[in-house]
Amino acid sequence: MQFNSFSYILLFLPLTAAVYFLASRYRVYAGKLALVLAGAVFYALGGWKSAVVLAVSLAVNFAFAKAMEKTSVPGRALLAVPVVLNAALLFVFKYTGFVLTNHNALG
Repeated sequence: MQFNSFSYILLFLPLTAAVYFLASRYRVYAGKLALVLAGAVFYALGGWKSAVVLAVSLAVNFAFAKAMEKTSVPGRALLAVPVVLNAALLFVFKYTGFVLTNHNALG
């Protein structure tokens, strides 16, 4: 599902907004949990590979956040590792097709 598809604009987005507003009236963190779950569902609808990549990225970020809580290393030094990993992950999934297409066209 794309952000500019009719199914997203007319179905997924209004449903997510309604669930968020109803859930946030019930409990403080219920609305945030609803948005996290809606994001996971959105990625899963795009393909199971996207959902797996998202889950792995979340797990790595969570592990580094817990490590930053417990260590005496300055936060910036330890924070650089997950930031670089996330940027590399974004680069691979965003630009690999572009690089390979241009490489094949040149050679």
